[in-house]
Formats: sequence, C-alpha cells, structure tokens
Amino acid sequence: MSLMAIPVIWYPEYLRESAEKLHSLEKRLRLHENMRRSMPEDKARAGDMDIRNKFFEIVEDCEFGRISSDSPLRHLVSWADGELTPGLLCIVSDLFADMARSLEYAHAAAAHAVSRRVNMLDS
Repeated sequence: MSLMAIPVIWYPEYLRESAEKLHSLEKRLRLHENMRRSMPEDKARAGDMDIRNKFFEIVEDCEFGRISSDSPLRHLVSWADGELTPGLLCIVSDLFADMARSLEYAHAAAAHAVSRRVNMLDS
C-alpha cells in the first residue's frame, strides 16, 4: 500500500503565497475592467482569457481535484468558470489566507500536543 502525497493545499505557506497571487490578480482584473471600454474587442477578450487562465492555473496548482466535489471551495472555483469577477477573486483569496492561518494554528497545536506526550513518556 502506498502513501498518498499530502495535497499542496494543506501547506500554509503555499496557501498564503497563492492568496497573494490571487489578490494581485484581483487588482489586475479591476484595472482591466476599468480600461476595457477603451480597448479593441479582441484585445479585451485576450486580457479576459489571460486573467481567467492565470486564475485556474493558481487553483489547479493547489490540487483542488483532491477535494470532494461537494465542497464549498470547489463550488466557488466552478462559479469562476462561468464568470470571473473581482469579488469572486477577493473571496477565494481571503479564503486561502484564512485556511493558511487555520492550518498554521492546527500545526502549532499538534506540535504542542506531541511535545506534551513525549514529555509524559520521559517522566
């Protein structure tokens, strides 16, 4: 029996980095939407596709395929497939940052619990 690798989404530092990338992408999308009116249609469409592709590249790197299909996080990502908005990018970015903080707390609590048990064995 082989052990499965831990999905990247469970690493706090990776989630924090992804949250920062998504936040930058949100700013880029807001700027693109403001400038869109003055752009030729084909250039505006190319910008939309570039931003959308970057979003999916970031979330696919987090191995969302390994999260159950009925999770709220998967639903958010699938909504982006229909229409990617700055608000949705902000929600996903904030969610990644919140998950990173929660995982950091969980890792610290687990390390503390292990340390306590080791100390009990030494006694």
